[in-house]
Amino acid sequence: MTQDRLLDRIVNLLQPDFESSDIENVRHYITVYKGMFLKKADYIVQVSFAGFLGKTKVAKSCTHPEWNEQFSLSWLFPSLCRTFLIQVLANELLQWKCICNFEVHFDDITFPGSFPSFGPSFLHLYDPINTNNYIGRIMISIKTEKLQKHLSPVRCIISRRVPTLSESSFWAVENFVIVGLIWTGDFIQVASSNIKFKLRCGEYCSNLVEAFLHSYKNSSNYKYFKQESPHGIIRLSGFFPDYRLKFEADQILKDLTEIMRRQLYNYKLFEIKYDKNEAVHAKCLRAIISSFQEKVVQERGHIEYSGFKQLTDWDKERIRYITDYLSSLTASREDFKYLLKPQL
Repeated sequence: MTQDRLLDRIVNLLQPDFESSDIENVRHYITVYKGMFLKKADYIVQVSFAGFLGKTKVAKSCTHPEWNEQFSLSWLFPSLCRTFLIQVLANELLQWKCICNFEVHFDDITFPGSFPSFGPSFLHLYDPINTNNYIGRIMISIKTEKLQKHLSPVRCIISRRVPTLSESSFWAVENFVIVGLIWTGDFIQVASSNIKFKLRCGEYCSNLVEAFLHSYKNSSNYKYFKQESPHGIIRLSGFFPDYRLKFEADQILKDLTEIMRRQLYNYKLFEIKYDKNEAVHAKCLRAIISSFQEKVVQERGHIEYSGFKQLTDWDKERIRYITDYLSSLTASREDFKYLLKPQL
């Protein structure tokens, strides 16, 4: 980026950060499948983007509403508008009230070189005023398709019904148990003589554990507790999607990054110690690159894990991005190793 163009962006903050030649005509698909709420009521999901608004039908007097509606609209990508606003409305006291908002930003759901994609997955919703108050969750998906350049799409939102989504096609649900021990607490500023603990994850809730407070000798404003045997144990049991292998793949990527970071740090120390021996420097770098490449090849099957279920659109984009990145990384490492070869 040239300095003149950088100055132009500083002067005009509304100027887009992309070239006009990169703009594509696309169609966004936002699908709302179902939800789960703690309170029984009438529910509507409202989707808005770039001034367009779509509403689902009313799910009457329920805690597990099903809408199965898809909203689509044609737009430009990239564009200045980069956020889908998802709102849940409930009928309370004979009037519709927005009980929660959820913003889905393009930067969070777009891999480099691709279009926005999300889910199908659940969005967990909390009270906007009391953010610790869990309201429920809704399952949505977002998909973006590129349109042909010669087409001039109409800018309007279209709604249609879609088939019911089968969760078992995408993930396995397992019963997980979370167990915790409340041991000790210090500098608690409360007036009561006891305190209670509870663990919550989504709609699942644990048992209550009570601890009795004691005042410090030199301070009456703060209290502490220390549990004596038998200790209070918190236990939460719930059914959640089993994403452990995907988390393992993400952890492997972090481990590979940490390995390279440590090796480059050690190389800097090596370079300081042998500052005038360029041949040894090149040999050391070649060894680091070769060992890193072997590690990537060894772990590639775990990194590109796709699971035993049907791939979501987001999974497909993730695997494509990782595959392309590892391929380009291998090619760049080979070029770099060639440059480090000793000249005859």
